[in-house]
Amino acid sequence: MKAIKILTFVIIGILIVGAGVGAYVYFCTDTFKSTKEIFYNYLGENQAEQLLESDRTEQLLTKLSTQDSEQKINVNLNAVMNGQNVLNNSNILINGKTNIAEKKSELNVIFGDNDKKDILEIDTAKDQEKYGLSFKGITNRYITLENKNLDIFWAKLGIANLNLDKIEPTEYSTQLSSKQDNVKKLLSNSFGIIKEQASKEKYSNLGKMETELDGENVQVSAYELKLSSDEMKQVFSSLKSSNIDVNKIIDTSSFLGDSIENLGFDFTETIYVHGGNLARIQITMKDSYSQTIQIVKTFEKNDITLSLQVENSKGTQIMADITKNSTENNEKYVMNLELTATEELRIVADINVDIAFNTNATITALTDENSYIINEKSGDDIKDLFQKIFEMIKEREGIENTAIGILYNAIEMGEQMPQMNEKLEETLRATNN
Repeated sequence: MKAIKILTFVIIGILIVGAGVGAYVYFCTDTFKSTKEIFYNYLGENQAEQLLESDRTEQLLTKLSTQDSEQKINVNLNAVMNGQNVLNNSNILINGKTNIAEKKSELNVIFGDNDKKDILEIDTAKDQEKYGLSFKGITNRYITLENKNLDIFWAKLGIANLNLDKIEPTEYSTQLSSKQDNVKKLLSNSFGIIKEQASKEKYSNLGKMETELDGENVQVSAYELKLSSDEMKQVFSSLKSSNIDVNKIIDTSSFLGDSIENLGFDFTETIYVHGGNLARIQITMKDSYSQTIQIVKTFEKNDITLSLQVENSKGTQIMADITKNSTENNEKYVMNLELTATEELRIVADINVDIAFNTNATITALTDENSYIINEKSGDDIKDLFQKIFEMIKEREGIENTAIGILYNAIEMGEQMPQMNEKLEETLRATNN
């Protein structure tokens, strides 16, 4: 009898241990889970926030509006038009400072050529209710606008119905939050419907594959969800039932030629897992005309990278890579943007952004000595002043090799188009006669 009792306790102990091990294997590993369960185990409940990081964006904008900061932005530009490189590694360097308590900010912008030579330097300053603008080597004072009675000022310049008597600070965080909320609602509902409607058969275990993370080639586990165009149409139908207007939130007709609902695109979402953590999300949407949108979010030890690629059958292509590195008092972004509008136009921009907080920045004050107040000047005087400045900018040696020089020429070409068309018509009439 004693032996039976001992044996019983042993069996019960084994069962308890076995149950514990089984529970661990099920809940803490992927051994007995379906591919669909594994898929959402790594994605979590809030895919929309994972992709958008709207909360972090709001936090950044709040910090910018409530904490002193210094901003440094370095832009390198290339632009090819009709086979000619009109911007060959031209450079824009922007240095900004804000002092919240003193209600001051300043911005220094330098336009350089491909040799990093400073061609044009522009300074702006905000001091309480004054806004100043200065051009190095052209103006010896800030051209300053006092923020009051601006309706009178606009009228002198011939600008009617502007209804802007005073410049009010823009609450970018509020505006962005509203737009992000709409997109987040759309994505959250879409992912929720997909999770509910897609059967287990739609999910695949792609096995092990090699990819680059943190500068190294590593083995990752890949899992995939594939939905047909008909299945995605069902998703959009369900969204309509939820009173969500997709096309009001995302207008695809401008670059894909049709509304997103009518495109009937195939949807593929692939996740990559490394070391028990989600390493990458890749979403691809492709319609029957080979128009494609691809979004890739990569999570590395120190950096998060978001990549976007849009292509259509007309040859338009947009590619963007944004890598973010954040600490408590510093935000760094590296952005690579590429736009191919047609075979004749291609623009590439490499942008580095560095924002440091709590810097106790010293900022220029706008005084009577360093300011030229234009509020009380006549409309003709103001127009003449800026006309002279623009002419002097145009005459700067090397200005044609900078971004502002290209912009200036484009504006000038636009203004000349009516006259050019007139001359062309005259030539044609003379030829016909």
